[in-house]
Amino acid sequence: MTKKLLFRLPNWLGDVCMALPVVRAIQKKHRSAEFAFLVQPQYIALLDKLAIEGEKIALPEKNWRYYLNCLKLRRQFDAQVLFTNSERGDMEAFLIGSKKRYGITRPGKPRKLITHPYPLSAEFDEESLHQTFLWRDFTAAFHLHDGIDLSPAYPVSTVKKSAVGLICGSANTPEKRWPMANWQALIAALLARGVARIVLIGSHADKAVCDEIKQHFAEKQVENWAAKTNLAELTDLLRQLDLVIGNDTGGLHIA
Repeated sequence: MTKKLLFRLPNWLGDVCMALPVVRAIQKKHRSAEFAFLVQPQYIALLDKLAIEGEKIALPEKNWRYYLNCLKLRRQFDAQVLFTNSERGDMEAFLIGSKKRYGITRPGKPRKLITHPYPLSAEFDEESLHQTFLWRDFTAAFHLHDGIDLSPAYPVSTVKKSAVGLICGSANTPEKRWPMANWQALIAALLARGVARIVLIGSHADKAVCDEIKQHFAEKQVENWAAKTNLAELTDLLRQLDLVIGNDTGGLHIA
């Protein structure tokens, strides 16, 4: 019986969001267990905001002491579920030393430090299955849960707010970003349809894009919240909106 379980969450925000339904399902089945999360430090406030139960352990800085810090967690956990697919994540798990280390393996990429691999066949097309469902099937193969629940973290409000959020940036992959002229045309169309509040959302890296879009509209028409929120505050901001439109970016996964 698993008494202490460590989740190694992904490094990207969108992937963290996609892993959470699986995390909740595992926690639901193993109510008596203790849980912890090894996670990028910038995501800890978000996990707390979403009421994800368990200790949050920030990943150390990438320097020569990185793996020495992992040894501080040595043999504290019975099992680890790895939502990562990297040699670094596998080495972390090996040094932490849980008897059970669950992970996905792919053809031609053996993960020798994983004790409980979930092998994908060469014929399997990962693009045919949503990432959440792949992680669902991987963990279900080891009977870690009894099915996932895709309900929102918060109750969905039925009150109309006439507010639309636009996530205009995509700092990590600019090629995914919709052209600025398109955003401006969309805003004009929304205002023409009577939308009372339009909110621009983004990180510090997206601020310049949002500033450029904003300057074409009056202050009362469009609010620029780029670089003004952390992830927990962003969650509160998103709950004030009827609709969120965005590029393929982490903020849209939170929404």
